[in-house]
Amino acid sequence: MKANSRIPVTIFVPQFESVPSIIVLAVLSGSIASGLGYAAWYTALPKLGAIAAANAQLSVPVIAALAGVVLFAEPITLRLAVSSALVLGGTALAVRRTLTFKAARVASDR
Repeated sequence: MKANSRIPVTIFVPQFESVPSIIVLAVLSGSIASGLGYAAWYTALPKLGAIAAANAQLSVPVIAALAGVVLFAEPITLRLAVSSALVLGGTALAVRRTLTFKAARVASDR
């Protein structure tokens, strides 16, 4: 894939007359985005279960890095690949270990 065949992302930056209006808009957009994010997370959390929720939380840096690659044509470096593999490998080990303990506990209850 050629570097110039990525998805173009254009950011619209309106012109403002004063710095206070920029600060107000930044605070409002941050609080609205955070509020919607928290509302979505706490709505989904009871349905996910502890293992899936932990896995989702720990995978966020990898998802954000991949979004940067796709949306902003960030390069995939060795550092990104290794760190992503370590994060995902660690979460996989944690999930596997938790599932093993859970299976052992269910077997001992029988």
